[in-house]
Amino acid sequence: MIRETVHALAACVVTFVLCAVAYPAAAWGLGWLLFPRQAEGSLVYGRDRSVIGSELIAQPFASDAYFHPRPSAVDYNAAAASGSNLGTKNPDLRAKIKERAEALKATPENPVPAELVTASGCGLDPHISPESAHYQAGRVAAARKMPVRQVRALIDRMIEHSGAIIGAPARVNVLRLNLALDEEKPEAFTAADAADGRPAGAPGPTPTDLASDVATLRSRIGEVSERVKQLQERLRKQAEAVDQDQPGCDRTQAELKGLEDRVARLAEDSRQVAPLVEAVSGLDGRVKAAADVLQSLRVEVEEAREALKARGAQPGSGPALAPTDRRPRG
Repeated sequence: MIRETVHALAACVVTFVLCAVAYPAAAWGLGWLLFPRQAEGSLVYGRDRSVIGSELIAQPFASDAYFHPRPSAVDYNAAAASGSNLGTKNPDLRAKIKERAEALKATPENPVPAELVTASGCGLDPHISPESAHYQAGRVAAARKMPVRQVRALIDRMIEHSGAIIGAPARVNVLRLNLALDEEKPEAFTAADAADGRPAGAPGPTPTDLASDVATLRSRIGEVSERVKQLQERLRKQAEAVDQDQPGCDRTQAELKGLEDRVARLAEDSRQVAPLVEAVSGLDGRVKAAADVLQSLRVEVEEAREALKARGAQPGSGPALAPTDRRPRG
């Protein structure tokens, strides 16, 4: 009896040591050894090495200059992770979704992604889909006075594809995206940005930008003209190499005829583009002239302001500007 009791107690002690001491210690040690950052909680640090957040837990961003995560039914409280537990036909859920959609300015032409108006099951989902990120690109670009194309390019660079092997969709970590956004320096606006919706208050293209666009257009037209010349030379050499008495020359002649027609069309297109080149060249000169006139006007305005200030500072000089009597005479 005593022997069986001792054996049972020994088995309990061994099991306790293995399951409650050895296994947790081994898991903890291997975790810190192989995955130190993940074992720490995937924390994100700022420049001063202070903890900003975790890649695994969402946090709210209220400013328009940042991307927003999915809504949270628990106000992003990690200690009370949960969903809303509201059914799909619950009027409260529908009212919340409608309110969120209105806040995001959703329209039938620009519908909001579903995940931006519905909370996740835990309320702490740190990721959003690339579509949800691109939906917010215009707002973020307007708040930061950045080209929308620059914000969209940043989103594409931050897309994560881990888990694709098991069918997991692509996603973007909101916290890391916002941190990368803070590191991004705004690029200059170009004429092409107008088609992508330049943010309100953003500066328009400068004369330098227009001149750069003109130079790019000239370069492309020159490349097309050079390509036409190369095709013409190639066609001439192939025509010289064809033996009219060789069997199968009819087929070769047909192919050469097709190439000749293509070259002729390209040459015609090049001739039609020539007036456009001249017009663009004239526009380039006008833009530069307008910039010079604008600079001269600015100098004259500054001189006039200085003169008015000097006149106002002299004692007994009277008012700087006298009102004009516009009443009808007679």
